[in-house]
Amino acid sequence: MHSCSSSAWCFRTVCVLRTPSLDLPHFLVRPELALVDALGKVLGGQDINFDQDPDFSKAFVLQGQDPEATRELFDQRVRLHFLRYRNRRLRVEGCDRHLLLHDNKRRKPGETKDLEDLTLSLFNLFRAADDDQAPSAAS
Repeated sequence: MHSCSSSAWCFRTVCVLRTPSLDLPHFLVRPELALVDALGKVLGGQDINFDQDPDFSKAFVLQGQDPEATRELFDQRVRLHFLRYRNRRLRVEGCDRHLLLHDNKRRKPGETKDLEDLTLSLFNLFRAADDDQAPSAAS
């Protein structure tokens, strides 16, 4: 829940996954808002872009405390997966063993399966990307 204005409250359903199977850099990815984010860039706002993936870079703002680790996590598979949801107002934050996701909708109990499924698909994708980056043991 967050304040939408001084006199109203907005409610959103948020899915949070906490698991020892993840070790994520602290990142936030959300849809890019052309005018607002253009102004943000002028004022020094961060947006990690990918020269080789202009579709992702135009569709989303990606921020991270460790930009290089965030860039490594968002490999081509992860970026392609996010592009499937570019029209969904998806907001995803990861940090260490936590993954948080919402899409600006309020759901009733029993109506959260799509959000849960999406969170699990992102968990599996991030876990696979994290495994790909792990150093292999020397023989």
